[in-house]
Amino acid sequence: MKIKRTQASRSAATRSALVAAARPLFGDLGYAAVGTDEVARAAGVTRGALYHQFDGKIELFAAVFEEVEAEIATRIADLTGRGLERGGDPLADLHDGIDGWLAACAEPEVHRIVLIDAPAALGWERWREIGRRYGVGLVEAAVQSLIDAGRLPEQPVRPLAHVLVGALALLALAAYGTLGWRRRFLATALILGPLTLLRPFVAVTGGVLGVLATDAPWARVGVVLAVGGVLAVGPVCDRLTRRSAGAPR
Repeated sequence: MKIKRTQASRSAATRSALVAAARPLFGDLGYAAVGTDEVARAAGVTRGALYHQFDGKIELFAAVFEEVEAEIATRIADLTGRGLERGGDPLADLHDGIDGWLAACAEPEVHRIVLIDAPAALGWERWREIGRRYGVGLVEAAVQSLIDAGRLPEQPVRPLAHVLVGALALLALAAYGTLGWRRRFLATALILGPLTLLRPFVAVTGGVLGVLATDAPWARVGVVLAVGGVLAVGPVCDRLTRRSAGAPR
C-alpha cells in the first residue's frame, strides 16, 4: 500500500511538472509552435513520461487550459465574495466580476491560451464545456443575487447564465489590449445594460461609448453588431422568460 501511494505521488508530481512547464510555453509561443519534446525537456522528464501522463499534446494543453480557467474562477470569486461580505450592491459586485474577467483575459498568457488557442485546438464544444464548468456557476450565483435583491425580475437562471458566459468570452476578445476604463465601457454596453433590462436608448448610448473607447476597427464593428443583436433579441428573450415563468405576455 505504501508503494502504491508513492507511485501515485510520483505520478502526480510528474503531471504537475509537465503542466507547469507547458503553460508558459503555450502562453508565449502558442499551441501549434510547441512540441512534446520541448515540454518534456522543460519539465525534466522523458517524452515517454509525458505520454504516460497525457494522451498526446492535446490532452496536455487541455490540462493547462483547465488550470488557467480554475485560477480565473478563483480570482473572480474572491472579488465578488469580498463585495458580498461588505453588503455591497450585487450589480456592483457583478461589474467587479466582469472587470476581473476582462483584466485576466488582458494578460497575454491567458488571452492566448483561453481565447485564441483553446477554441482552435480543443474544438468549440470542448472549449465551451470546460469554460462553462468554471464560469457558469459564478454567473448563476451573480444572476440569482440580482433576482433576490429585486434588481432583476424572477426568471430562469441557468439559461441566462449560459448566454452571459458566451457573451463574456466575445467581450474579452473585443476588449483585449484596451485600457481598464475602456473595458468598463464595453462591459456596460454589452453586458450590464441588457442584463438589467435597461431601455434601448440606454443600451445604444453604452454601445456608442464602447465604439468610441475601442481602438481596433474590427472590435468597433463587433460592438455595433453585438449591441444591435441585443436590441433585436432582447425583447424576444424577455417575452420567452416571462412566458416560461408564467407571467402575462
